[in-house]
Amino acid sequence: KLRIVVKGDFKMRNLFFLSVFALVLFSGSVFAQTKIAVVDLEKVIMETKAGKKFSEEFQGEYNKAMARGQKMVAEVESAQKDFETQQNILSNEAKQKKATDIQKKRVEIERFQKDTQEDLQRKQLQFLDSIVKEIKPILSEYAKEKKIDLILDGKEGMAWYVNPAIDISEDIVKRFDAQWKNK
Repeated sequence: KLRIVVKGDFKMRNLFFLSVFALVLFSGSVFAQTKIAVVDLEKVIMETKAGKKFSEEFQGEYNKAMARGQKMVAEVESAQKDFETQQNILSNEAKQKKATDIQKKRVEIERFQKDTQEDLQRKQLQFLDSIVKEIKPILSEYAKEKKIDLILDGKEGMAWYVNPAIDISEDIVKRFDAQWKNK
């Protein structure tokens, strides 16, 4: 049986179908014997013990950063209210100093938000890069063991149809967790 899984945009689908058509024309029975499997890499990553651990730690860091950011915003809002209520009794020099301090705090908040977002994104990308490097050999080993010729990303929305019988995601999660536990 021939199973086709397509991912990407319309141009990619057209290119894929042209390629498949050419393969069917020129390869005959060889293509019909190709064994294909799918893996939902995102699902594999999030369901592994390593993925769950990272997600938990990442959420903790995110929550801490949000709390700190909210505290900073509350401090600026409080300083702004104080400035507005004291504006009539402050000297021009004091007004200028308070306004400058408030502006510095706003810039500090923006910098904090930007730095935090970049740091969290960097950590997430580093994790994804490292776990994908660990998953690739497991996929290769699995493909050789099960005599699979092609493993495609079966992420929902990336394929028109995926027969659940060819989805190897759960097997890959189990193998990854077994290896990860031994580290």
